[in-house]
Amino acid sequence: MHKSPGCIADARGSTLVEMLVATCLLGICMVAVATSLRQSSHAMADTVYRQRAARLATDVAEILRGVSTTIVLQNEVPAAHDCGISACSGTQFIPAQLSVWQNRAARELPGGTAGFDVSRTGEMPIATIRVAWRTGDDQPGQHRLNIALAQ
Repeated sequence: MHKSPGCIADARGSTLVEMLVATCLLGICMVAVATSLRQSSHAMADTVYRQRAARLATDVAEILRGVSTTIVLQNEVPAAHDCGISACSGTQFIPAQLSVWQNRAARELPGGTAGFDVSRTGEMPIATIRVAWRTGDDQPGQHRLNIALAQ
């Protein structure tokens, strides 16, 4: 069989077009992979912050459960006493622990803040613990935990 010169030129041109299409598809796939990696990185960082916030909320819940409800119902954290330098009384220990907790939130989470409110539902006081932070995109994150306090 004899091929005409026009067929060879057409075959070479189609190979070039196929390579350009393949290169464009590869570029689109690379952009999609890069976008997915960025989104998964943000999601992983958010998960880490949520885990830290949950741990911080659980830590203070344990402190509040072990305290007299009258101290918790003051609903504020007075100035902390440095229990590392001198011995703390019972009324100084809890504010010191809550101050340490708030400092941990500020240190472990970006833009981290922590606090709690106490309300009464019937006879039972309920503490709502809040831990908040800001992500790299300046999006707020928050973890809330409600616990019933002993009478």
